Amino acid sequence: GVQTCALPILTIGTGIGGCLIMDGKVFHGFSNSACEVGYMHMQDGDFQDLASTTALVEYVAAGHGDSVDQW
Repeated sequence: GVQTCALPILTIGTGIGGCLIMDGKVFHGFSNSACEVGYMHMQDGDFQDLASTTALVEYVAAGHGDSVDQW
């Protein structure tokens, strides 16, 4: 974003990733793992295990009694 001090970016696919741009530069953080939101621990597991496209397809298939391959 133009004239933006901080810009968070979230990517959702087979996993979940992210990036933080601060003052026009990628913020790496301690140990180069800033914005690795997919690995953020939630009550029932890692965020990407609960909300990635792969996880959501598994939930829908199970809800319909189908195999994941059908989706």
